[in-house]
Amino acid sequence: MLICTLIIVLSANLFSSRPIGEIEFKNIIPGLTFIDPYWFEKISGIPFSSLEGAFWSLYVEFKFYLIAAFLYYILNEKKLTFSLFGLFLIAVSANQLNQTYNNSIIYSIHSISTHLSLGFFGWFASGASLYLFYKSKQMKWFICGFSMAMISSFLLYRDNYHTMVFAFAISFFFTLTFISPVIQKTLQNRVLMFVGFISYPLYLIHENMMISMVIDLSNLLPSIPLIMPPIMAISFVLLISYIISKYLENHIKNICKRLMDKHL
Repeated sequence: MLICTLIIVLSANLFSSRPIGEIEFKNIIPGLTFIDPYWFEKISGIPFSSLEGAFWSLYVEFKFYLIAAFLYYILNEKKLTFSLFGLFLIAVSANQLNQTYNNSIIYSIHSISTHLSLGFFGWFASGASLYLFYKSKQMKWFICGFSMAMISSFLLYRDNYHTMVFAFAISFFFTLTFISPVIQKTLQNRVLMFVGFISYPLYLIHENMMISMVIDLSNLLPSIPLIMPPIMAISFVLLISYIISKYLENHIKNICKRLMDKHL
């Protein structure tokens, strides 16, 4: 995140068509701390936003890590899975009831659930169940993980049929990877392994950089085929992501480890 933040900040002026606009330096803070801009804005009264729209999921993950760590401390890993799914059900129920009833208690539960991102915890619960299946090979955990993913897909997107269908399809495919040797072998394809290797920095930097490059190249080279600007932009972002994953991240990580070993 540190490397990608620096690249985003230093390169922003090169991409004149960034959808998110010019960078405000205070907006570096949420990404580097993994804390939702909402909380900085609530505490300081100053408006904050993300450097990239894609960062939203990292804030959700960070909330999950904190809440799951606390629950794991007081529960065991099996109870943790169902506790996470219980929080998801509370969030979904509070959201539905809040739309129906004008009640301060329901609104408070809905508001807390929203700001803690509990509506996404069904996916985490599913992943935790599938991890237990991976460890134990007990089919009950596979069934739990599959069921939680399907229920999450339905409850989250029941008002949006097309999104719900895609959520079902992705959940179904993901759970099958745990039991299907054919899918496991397919996912070991060198191209997919490469994309997986660079996926984290690619996710962090792709949005504004890639969209801006497509627009700028289309304006700069209006005579080239329409397919070329996206191909060139995607290739560039893939290259940058590879350099980060292969060289920069490991190099800086090793420096940090040496500094920690020296002072601890």
